[in-house]
Amino acid sequence: MSVLDCGTLLAYHRQDLAAFQDSMSDNPSPQKVNFLLIGAGSIFTSMVVAGFLVGYWIDSFFDTQPWGLMVCGIMGFIGGGRKVYDILMKMPS
Repeated sequence: MSVLDCGTLLAYHRQDLAAFQDSMSDNPSPQKVNFLLIGAGSIFTSMVVAGFLVGYWIDSFFDTQPWGLMVCGIMGFIGGGRKVYDILMKMPS
């Protein structure tokens, strides 16, 4: 893939993203809002699970049980909450 192809692909992706944002900013259908909410729940869950997995790895690597698990789990919970808040604030009313 040449540089020109990558640039064309990136420009197409930007146009696609702009079209998606325009379609959400008009009057979104209930189906779009439902998918957005399902995505928010999935993002929150994945960030919490990822935080616990990273904490478990840190604990097993440095032998610091249970501090890495607790700290990274809390950070995953806070990060997931912030991400869901950002998504919900972008959602049209």
